[in-house]
Amino acid sequence: MNQTHSSKHALVIGGSMAGLLTARVLADFCDRVTVIERDSLPESPKARPGVPQSSQLHLLLNRGRDILERLFPDLEAAIAQQNIAPLFCTQDLAVLGPSGWLPGRPSEIKSYSCTRPMLEWLVRQQLQQWSNVHIVDECQVEELCLDETRSRVSGVRLRFQKTVPSGPWTAIAEGSDKERFCAADWVVDASGRRSLVPHWLEQLGYQPPAETRVTPFIGYASCQYQTPPAFQVAHPGFLIMAVPPHQRRGGCAMQIEGEPGASGQRWLVTLTGTGKDYPPTEEGRLLEFARSLRSPVLYDLMRQGERVTPITSYRRMENLRRHYESLKAFPQGLLVTGDSACAFNPIYGQGMSVAALDAVLLQRCFAEAQRTGRWDRLGDRFRRQLAQEIAVPWMLATGEDSRWATTQGAQVSPITRWSQRYLDEVWSAAVGNPEITLRLFSVLHMWAPPTDLFHPRVMGPVLRHVLRGLVRRPDSEAIAPPSLNSLGH
Repeated sequence: MNQTHSSKHALVIGGSMAGLLTARVLADFCDRVTVIERDSLPESPKARPGVPQSSQLHLLLNRGRDILERLFPDLEAAIAQQNIAPLFCTQDLAVLGPSGWLPGRPSEIKSYSCTRPMLEWLVRQQLQQWSNVHIVDECQVEELCLDETRSRVSGVRLRFQKTVPSGPWTAIAEGSDKERFCAADWVVDASGRRSLVPHWLEQLGYQPPAETRVTPFIGYASCQYQTPPAFQVAHPGFLIMAVPPHQRRGGCAMQIEGEPGASGQRWLVTLTGTGKDYPPTEEGRLLEFARSLRSPVLYDLMRQGERVTPITSYRRMENLRRHYESLKAFPQGLLVTGDSACAFNPIYGQGMSVAALDAVLLQRCFAEAQRTGRWDRLGDRFRRQLAQEIAVPWMLATGEDSRWATTQGAQVSPITRWSQRYLDEVWSAAVGNPEITLRLFSVLHMWAPPTDLFHPRVMGPVLRHVLRGLVRRPDSEAIAPPSLNSLGH
């Protein structure tokens, strides 16, 4: 593939989705891009320690899917070759919202019915088309190095876990035989929540970023089920929402890629509990947890299927924002992206899509620097614009989490309370209005701004609900859920 380069070497820390997308963008501007990944990367789609949440259900939002398909033009075909069906979210996903089941309608809001390991593996395969990108696994970045001015990165110190492969690194006189120095013009940290950049900055005499944490104490428990060929339902996905302040349990299920030659359908089921009401990891108790949800749909699916994987749990669910944009001094050539900069409660499905947005922003910043020649301004511009970009998804995630009395770190303003009340009315009006459902999904999938929920075609029905006293509440008999069988064909 032909690209316009800036004769630079970029080193990306982390080979997960944020790192892969970052490497893809940098490949258009740098002669060489080296991705350093601590884990041993599997040759097939498998979970790995560096992505502990990978066994939980992931939904790539429509905005993220669109970006991935633009960055990797062959990705959609590669997904289809794996017999992975598209998931049209307003039509294929049955959603029990706060006030009832939302009406289905056709739309172009689309995701993929596959697991996180499968999607990441496919993206990594696609990235191999760019010959100037090199992925090095079983290697860890130990230290960030600065030049003699102490104002710009010069590279990193690496520690290889096994044999040191050939590459753009040199031996370190005082280091072990597994340590090397790797020079780089750009170092991009995409290592995730456990990023060491704050620690490295402090070691180098820089101020680490201030952090904001909003912790709702939500936990996941997930496993896969195989249903028999005769098992048929009307939807390939179900979402049962928890409803503040009292209905703390929720869950979702989605058809995913199955084992080759297996009969029937493979499902990934994830159950959630808020306020430390964590779902158990013992099968009998997990079934009872599913039975306690607002709808028996997931319980029926689990009961009729055969569990084929262990039950895994994940409880690292806090929202974490590192305010790099507020630092007055920062090394040139160092960039922080993805969960390393801002990590979200994954229950809202924003992580991969925000990482994709970060990659597009990085692409714009590099293109601007290449056009103007002002590479010295790239870092400041990226940090400032990244803070602006993540403001909306951060507001949506923390605004929802602040509804729970057990949430720690939330700052709830009168405007937030008013927005929550208005959003409650939007969910209620959406139950009987497919157009409002579409607009609501468009906002949740980052395809439209939140202001779209104030369109007259949304506000009109919402106000009529309020004025006529017709807003249905979560405990209404009107939302009594159908059984799984009645949803089938």
